[in-house]
Amino acid sequence: MRGVRNIAQLAVGPRTGTEIRKLRAWGGDLRIVWSYQADRELRPNAVDVSIYNLSAESRAILDAFDAEGAELLLVLQAGTEADGLRDIAVADIVDVEHTRKGPDWITSIEAGEGERVYTDAHLSVSLLPGATVDQILTTVTSVYAEAGITLDRSRLESLPQVQRLRGFSYEGPASDGIEALARELGIKATSQLGKLVLSTDVPTAAVRSVVLSPDTGLVGTPKRTKSKRDGLRWEVEALFRLAIQVGDVVAVKSTAWTGTGIVDELEASGDTHGAATATLTVIPLTTDSAE
Repeated sequence: MRGVRNIAQLAVGPRTGTEIRKLRAWGGDLRIVWSYQADRELRPNAVDVSIYNLSAESRAILDAFDAEGAELLLVLQAGTEADGLRDIAVADIVDVEHTRKGPDWITSIEAGEGERVYTDAHLSVSLLPGATVDQILTTVTSVYAEAGITLDRSRLESLPQVQRLRGFSYEGPASDGIEALARELGIKATSQLGKLVLSTDVPTAAVRSVVLSPDTGLVGTPKRTKSKRDGLRWEVEALFRLAIQVGDVVAVKSTAWTGTGIVDELEASGDTHGAATATLTVIPLTTDSAE
């Protein structure tokens, strides 16, 4: 959008409980280029950030933590001067690299939301016969709480409180156990903004709804896609001024498609010296009209 200046801020620091103790925060006049890829699967959402011309002291701090293998978190915020900053991702830093390009030092940071608990956590659980779905779900996802990632069930309808006559037992990678349980219950689990978010394809009143039209940030024409695995989807492009996350409901108003749907995948990118856009993959819930 002409005349709208994109802004961003990056903070890093170690985790203390469920909070990040910020060692450094960068923004202002520094150029920050970022990208974010998210879906409603448990695998870590990918965050990549490039910062131009950090001081030698700041680069040394990042290198020291990287060399020690410390659990360093990244908090990415982005927005516009008109709307202000909003949280995009809270992610575990995986790799830091500094390169020289002409007169610029470029610090590239690779991170993933829930990366460490996804790759490293082990789960061993055994519940007695009669355990309820709630008890099983709380116990199995507790490994994320132990890692400082809180559980968010606000997007779930009430689960049937059936009992397991044979109880429940699992031992192995925590991510495999949670993914298997999610498939069995017909729900989705993903790590977003420091939370383990559980959701279904039947949105609750707690799910945020955003209207997308040419007047509110819709870019171009939605594209219809279909596959044997995923079924019908709509690919929708929008300006990144709107606060949209996976699991949100969007109401799309266009000549190609007018209807509502759940955001199943999100790819967003921004540049404080350029544009910021998002591409949404939407599962349709209702359709008023379509090509």
